[in-house]
Amino acid sequence: MKIKAPITSDLFPARRNYKEELEEVSVHALPFVSKQDRSKLGKKYWDVKPINDYSLACNIGAEYAAHFVQYLKNNPNDVEINLLGLIVKDMDFTDDSCAKGYHVGFFTYLEFLLYKSIKKRKVFHDLDKHRDKCR
Repeated sequence: MKIKAPITSDLFPARRNYKEELEEVSVHALPFVSKQDRSKLGKKYWDVKPINDYSLACNIGAEYAAHFVQYLKNNPNDVEINLLGLIVKDMDFTDDSCAKGYHVGFFTYLEFLLYKSIKKRKVFHDLDKHRDKCR
């Protein structure tokens, strides 16, 4: 199977590592997180630019998901702090423009990664172990 080269464009964020030992890293390093929410104090965890190409938005959204997962992989202390929930809270699911492709691509790639990581796991056994850890 031939592997496709990554899509290159100024619209795609540069691929990177998020390991703290390489440099100081925070969630702000993710390409879709802004440091300041323009409407209120604090971060905006899903800040994407308007776009008029749904397919391109889907591809960029998938790239954003890869950045998010790489960030979690490199920063395990940020796992289980509901970072994904904060991202979802800032998504505008009422937006019917081509920009909805960002979150479609984001979640589609996350689903793919979830499937790949759990297809040989005993999901409910893992859940029971996780619950025991949380008690």
